[in-house]
Amino acid sequence: MYNRRVKVVNKISKLVNSEGIVILKNDDNLLPLKATKINLFGRIQFNYYKSGTGSGGLVNTPYVYSLFDILDSNPKLELNPNLVKKYQEFIKLNPFNNGNGTWASEPWSQVEMEITEEDARDAKEFSDVAVIIIGRTAGEDKDFTNDRGSYKLSLTELNMIKNVSKVFDKVILILNVGTIIDLSEVEGNVKAIMLAYHGGYYGAISIYEALVGLTLPSGQLPFTILKDINKDITISSFGNVKTQYHEDIYVGYRYHHTFNPDNIMYPLGYGLGYGEFLIKDVIASINNTKIDVSLNLVNKLDKYNNKTIFFYVEAPSGLLGKPKYELLHFYKPNRFKG
Repeated sequence: MYNRRVKVVNKISKLVNSEGIVILKNDDNLLPLKATKINLFGRIQFNYYKSGTGSGGLVNTPYVYSLFDILDSNPKLELNPNLVKKYQEFIKLNPFNNGNGTWASEPWSQVEMEITEEDARDAKEFSDVAVIIIGRTAGEDKDFTNDRGSYKLSLTELNMIKNVSKVFDKVILILNVGTIIDLSEVEGNVKAIMLAYHGGYYGAISIYEALVGLTLPSGQLPFTILKDINKDITISSFGNVKTQYHEDIYVGYRYHHTFNPDNIMYPLGYGLGYGEFLIKDVIASINNTKIDVSLNLVNKLDKYNNKTIFFYVEAPSGLLGKPKYELLHFYKPNRFKG
């Protein structure tokens, strides 16, 4: 009975992974990937982060699939063998640092392999598509610091992304992270960005399926991604033992939309999809203190796809002031109800 329950939970977990992946950028509809020959960059292709260091950190699983495992097992896809061999040799000399085996002893990121512009040019002879995966084990401000290799990209990661982007036009950046990391230095360098989070045992499979279009990711951001974190009023408490709420009632997105909207890179609720939706017949009515809203959400694809609908209100400021927008409700249709 126990094993049967675990199998059911695994399936639910995979469903949540697939729908929760957020597509932040998809210029020229690069995703889902049509190419059959891929250059895969970043050591996390072999060392997928199933979880952070919290409650799931020391949970033992029989195996954690890597993105390399899944891509390499597809007979219709081919990975650059020279690049694969180079990473395998690097990892032999720089094995995954799991700390001392106790809780929260591992570093926030792993030592990354240098990729020069020449390395990128050699890889492009194999294929014109580059997929880069970056990983972090941390997932909250008490784990993170506003430093390289933590919230910020390490210099090696930054140089890898920039050197690959100088040579390749089709660059996809995958983030295997517990929360967002600083994208300000590379957001304009890549064509597509997939925020894939930590997906547990089946996480790498979910990335692969979203990457090639076997599933249609429909995740949308539960937070705001900023252009410059130093312009966030909460930066003085970032990573501190004690958190001061300098923003008063303007917590999170409320502050950014009200006082500094120009610093928003991707807002709360943002997330692209592979298909199109049409929202029509929106009707709103106020009944005393209740707001009723009805609408029709039309999926324009001929197969299952999904989207979360967010309901905001812009209320009069009054004497005490109000945020520019306030999220009142959100709703995602249940796939099992048709």
